[in-house]
Amino acid sequence: MFSNAIAFFLVLSLTIFNATAQYQYKPRWSPLEEGVYTIVSRSHFDLGVQTPGLVQQPVVGTHDNTPPQTWNIVPFEGGYTIQSVEGTGFAFVEPDAKKGDLVNTCEKATTWTISPVGDFFFIKFNNLAWRVDPRPKPVYSVSTRQMAAPRTVSLQPPGLFVNQQLNITRQ
Repeated sequence: MFSNAIAFFLVLSLTIFNATAQYQYKPRWSPLEEGVYTIVSRSHFDLGVQTPGLVQQPVVGTHDNTPPQTWNIVPFEGGYTIQSVEGTGFAFVEPDAKKGDLVNTCEKATTWTISPVGDFFFIKFNNLAWRVDPRPKPVYSVSTRQMAAPRTVSLQPPGLFVNQQLNITRQ
C-alpha cells in the first residue's frame, strides 16, 4: 500500500511537471506597432518643446489643465522614436537631461524603453516616464501661416519638420 502511494505521488508529480513544461508564457501585449498614440506624463514636472519659429508648447504635462499631446511612435534601433503629430518634429532628450529641461525637436532622435504595465504602456528614459494610451488617436492637419494661400498638410509618419507658425486643426 505504501508503494502504491509512492507510485501515485510520482505519477502525479510527473503529470504536473509535464503540464508546467508545456505551458509557454504569452505576453499580454504584442510589440508596439508604428502608429499614433497619446502620451500622458507620469513625472512630477512639465516637459516642453521648442522649435524655431514656434512659441514653446507643452508636450506632456502633469497639471489637469494641460492636455496630452499626440505622437507617432516608430521603431528605431532597438527602441522607439517619439515624433510629434502636432508638427514639432522629432522629440528627444539628451542623456544627461535634468528635470525641467526642454525637448529639442529638429536635430536627432533617441530611443526609449516601452514596457506594458496594466492597461497602458510606459515609456521610460532615465528618470522620465510617460503612460501611453495604446488606442489610436485622430490625425491632425497643419495649416501654415507664412504662405500667400494657406494650405493644409496632413501629418503622416515619419513626422514633419516645421519652422513656421502653425495653425493646428483636428481633421
